[in-house]
Amino acid sequence: MNVLDIGCSSGASALPAAERVGLQGHVLGVDLAERLLAIARDKAARRGLDNIRFETGDMTNLGFSDGRFDAVICVFAIFFVRDLTRQVGTKNTK
Repeated sequence: MNVLDIGCSSGASALPAAERVGLQGHVLGVDLAERLLAIARDKAARRGLDNIRFETGDMTNLGFSDGRFDAVICVFAIFFVRDLTRQVGTKNTK
């Protein structure tokens, strides 16, 4: 399972996700704040998690293709989204 944590901060959701998906899975945490990502990387290293990576990025312009991730987490950044429908890619199916 591949998981994306948008606005991951210092890893509060991404780290448990990495533990949950196990060695066969992978988690990518993305946040604007490099200082928080450094903390997340340190936490991951202390937990021995090799299946997680943290990158600087803006949730409004990630550039990932559809279907790349099996799950997307957005706990700490969702309240910053002005247009939720546009941000999560909800499409009108009519």
